[in-house]
Amino acid sequence: MKLLPHRRAFYLVILLLGLVMPGSVLAEAASLAATPYSHSDDDDEYALSIKEAEWKEDKSQLKVEGKGISGQKVMLLSVASGQVLGEATIKSGKWKIKVTLKDVVPCRVRAESPGAYDEEEVKNAPRNCDLGGDDPPSSSFVSIKEAKWKEDKSQLKAEGKGESGQKVTLLSVASGQKLGEASIESGKWKIKVTLEGVVPCQVRAQLADGSFDEEDVEKAPRNCDAGGSNPPPPVTGSYTVLAANDLGMHCADQDFRMFSILPPYNVLNAQVLRKGQEPELLEPKDGIHLTYRAVPSNIVDANQPHLPPIATDSVTSTNQNDLPKGIFKSNFWDIASAPTGLAIGFLAYEKLYPPGVLAAFPFEPDLGLPAPNVEEFYLRNPGNLIAEQAEMPGKGAPYAVNQAKPFHGFVEDYPFFVNFPFGYTVRDFQRFAAEGIPTGYIDDEGRTNAYPLMRVEAKDGSGRVLASIDVVTPVASEADCAICHASQSVCDYDQTNTLVCDDIANFKYSSVDFLTDASMVLGDTPEQQVINAAKINIMRLHDYKNGTNLAPLNDDGTNADGSTPNVVCANCHYSAALDLAHLGPNDDNGKKQTQHISMSRAMHSVHGNLPNADPALYGDLFPVMPPPDQRGSLDVEALLGATCYACHPGKRSKCLRGAMGGAGVVCQDCHGQMTQVGDDFSENFASMPFPAGANMAKRVPWASEPKCQSCHIGDVMQLAKLKRDGRLQDVLVNAVDSKGNPDGLRLRMTYRLSDHIANGGGANLALLDFPNSRFASDEALYRLSGANDDKGHGELACSSCHGSTHAIWPNKNPFSNDNKAAIDLQGHAGTITECSVCHTGDLGNTLDGPHGMHPVGNTRFSAGGHEQLAERDKDACRACHGQNGEGSVLSRAAVDRVLDKDDDGEKTVFVAKGEPVTCTLCHKNKL
Repeated sequence: MKLLPHRRAFYLVILLLGLVMPGSVLAEAASLAATPYSHSDDDDEYALSIKEAEWKEDKSQLKVEGKGISGQKVMLLSVASGQVLGEATIKSGKWKIKVTLKDVVPCRVRAESPGAYDEEEVKNAPRNCDLGGDDPPSSSFVSIKEAKWKEDKSQLKAEGKGESGQKVTLLSVASGQKLGEASIESGKWKIKVTLEGVVPCQVRAQLADGSFDEEDVEKAPRNCDAGGSNPPPPVTGSYTVLAANDLGMHCADQDFRMFSILPPYNVLNAQVLRKGQEPELLEPKDGIHLTYRAVPSNIVDANQPHLPPIATDSVTSTNQNDLPKGIFKSNFWDIASAPTGLAIGFLAYEKLYPPGVLAAFPFEPDLGLPAPNVEEFYLRNPGNLIAEQAEMPGKGAPYAVNQAKPFHGFVEDYPFFVNFPFGYTVRDFQRFAAEGIPTGYIDDEGRTNAYPLMRVEAKDGSGRVLASIDVVTPVASEADCAICHASQSVCDYDQTNTLVCDDIANFKYSSVDFLTDASMVLGDTPEQQVINAAKINIMRLHDYKNGTNLAPLNDDGTNADGSTPNVVCANCHYSAALDLAHLGPNDDNGKKQTQHISMSRAMHSVHGNLPNADPALYGDLFPVMPPPDQRGSLDVEALLGATCYACHPGKRSKCLRGAMGGAGVVCQDCHGQMTQVGDDFSENFASMPFPAGANMAKRVPWASEPKCQSCHIGDVMQLAKLKRDGRLQDVLVNAVDSKGNPDGLRLRMTYRLSDHIANGGGANLALLDFPNSRFASDEALYRLSGANDDKGHGELACSSCHGSTHAIWPNKNPFSNDNKAAIDLQGHAGTITECSVCHTGDLGNTLDGPHGMHPVGNTRFSAGGHEQLAERDKDACRACHGQNGEGSVLSRAAVDRVLDKDDDGEKTVFVAKGEPVTCTLCHKNKL
């Protein structure tokens, strides 16, 4: 394996630390150090970018060009081999390198300048280009030069190059349908096909040996087929349904017999509008009800976003097992061993409810835990506790039916922990809710899919579908406790295991009888046996250190009477995520939450402080993530794997996967280091139980989170004032986006530079808040924001237009299921920017759109209608289009657009996706 120079340096550091660094972290860092890190095309935060990398076969020439900081030198390398291909000096913010290659052509190139880099696929690279690794490249190749839909002829035309004499087959990427075929002659091929039904959004040209190339279909209709066996939902009609998951990622254990952290519990929120110039937000009293059902979705490799989907037919309609077919999903509803005869999940989670409450509800396979109606309990009829249970679409006949299930709730006003100092009530919340959907991350074919799709449908009283949207219900089980709490021999019992396990947590405690053999442990699969072995080790360590009696008596995980522990950590360590009724820490029904630190402090603070507690043994665990401007050539993914992603779903699932994650933002940029996340209000509970011991000056997990305005601190004019007032000291401002466009409007961390641990910051992290920002949320939590029309838009949830927390649109992976909702609504991924999603007719010359926007696209506003506004209030234009009309990141085109330059449409201008709209595109600068 050949490494780039900075990666060799990183490897050297790892190898020098190898004697004291835990094997799990060492192997994870080494593995990820060799993995290219891909930047986003939409919101990157680095001062170097590649605009285009293209191979010209006729000239045997590789041409690469991009943007960067003038005066710096840029070096071009092959990602696969590390070979230096050429270099150039950046002039006037641009650079270009041309190099003739006689032998191997790289599939992907990397541009480097001091402290920055970017990577890009080589367009038109031959099929046998160098991907890296030991496999010999294929001798045959095929490429697509163009794929274009001609609406007037109902004809799809595709043409390209390839090896003469080979036969090329054209297929739809979404459905796999064969569209046509042709022979390659004189190195070229062309296929024309008339289509009367669904038009694919993307096509694949494939040879008999499996070599292929894929290309988006130019001018494909908005409702083209982007994936799944069903045609996409309509983007036209008189109604619109907007929906999103509440968190962007839910986690759930698979096996609940030893201990568990979280149950299967997913949440969908939705809003329905009747379209019009002034759309009407609808409620159940308008005769509207909502349902959800499973639909086909893509399975993608989150670590290889440039690869096609592994599958396009993944359906998760049930969370029940099919053990005869080798499909294990969960034992949540399985009946426990003697002596109770009750379900494992019931035994585990009964204490989290008031006495007798969970027993009053049915506990059946594919039926979720009861979700309390907090609006009823706190606002409508105080003290009256009612709850609903959500079902999986396959309940009743798993693997045979996929039945639409109802949204049970509609929340008018949402009370959020209203009996506590940090609580509040969100008025006019106005959302349909399906809370507690017990979905899992194993699909109905036994394949892993952390991002299954559900189709949310708005229906009238007769059951007629008015509108629909496909939404991700994300879920993963990736808390890799075994990497520190199990030996390699335990982990290797699962032959599919890829973890490098080092039982470093057990080193100091020789008197504890830790398991070293997973074969004897309970489990329906070897994977579960390994997980349960690690859990038993954790429980035995917990008993030794804390004087508890949690661990099972026998090595197989059972007690003397055949029962299993069925422990839920939150019974003692309070978790607001599981406080469904917003009651706060309590000791009701056998819980002991008031006397122990919270779950967040137990995980983040206790583990994060290990390097300080015993530097000789734990000094290399959970390293500090440097500030963004100090990361340079460090392998950020390796650091994430050794910190947040050691427990959160990231190494395989990439839970931080949206626009921010794709732009290089990492967990610590928003939340701080582990010790800062864990420094919460429960610090003194052991000596002074809740409520007296609560330090409400410190963060409350689930309630104290970064706000939008912690980084999105204002528009162009607001930033100018903040600079004049001296309020941008000690913060890290983003310089340029991935296209080289000047930024200067967004921060790269939600807190001050001096508060970073690496710069001497303390544990109690203060998050920035610029409440006057044009982009400020109206509530403390993004997921609850949008109801206030002063900050939002028509009482729409922020997530309805921007996507879920941790998955803000767009996902840079074009095959990501996250993007499906936005594509359904407006025909392209990304923030909902097309007014026609909700509005009809000409909206005129107005700035009443979201965040004070004007109508986008080729509208009357763009075709001269804005002139009077610009003359009357130039600052209104400058806010997004720049002080001098030069454009800013706020004026970037969301998609390729053709705009009229005059009233009669005789003159037009093309604006490419990501290009800032400036005054000079159409006329002399008037600002």
